[in-house]
Amino acid sequence: MRSTAAKPSKSISVRYYFDITGMSSIGEKELTLRKLYDQAEIEADHPATLSKPIQYKDNIYYIEVAWDDYAIANSNKKYQFVLGTYAWGNSWDPTDDWSHQDLKEVDDPFKGTVEKCEYICVYDDGVLVDSKGNSVTDNNSENK
Repeated sequence: MRSTAAKPSKSISVRYYFDITGMSSIGEKELTLRKLYDQAEIEADHPATLSKPIQYKDNIYYIEVAWDDYAIANSNKKYQFVLGTYAWGNSWDPTDDWSHQDLKEVDDPFKGTVEKCEYICVYDDGVLVDSKGNSVTDNNSENK
């Protein structure tokens, strides 16, 4: 993520919003959520925090990745996580997730270029600062 601020914030987080329609449960045994790669942790000793699923409203949940006390903007550090379900009978279709829109699929994660996804919401100290905005996020502040 990029910032035009003279001094980038140290309270940045991003949220991935997803719809659990069709899932029987989002318990730890039914939902897989884990960090795959945290470049800020490896290179700068500032690990991000990956939240558990948080209900936004109805069947819409989000997970949040936060970099407390670290200026992640303009750092060119990458973070990757996996979110999915492998439990029998617990179907989930990520293509109807608001944050899944325009995500680039790649065959080789070591080739290609990083692209901005307007549907991954960026927050500064809990206030939405960058997103395409929609009925899910409605461009208002939210509690952490």
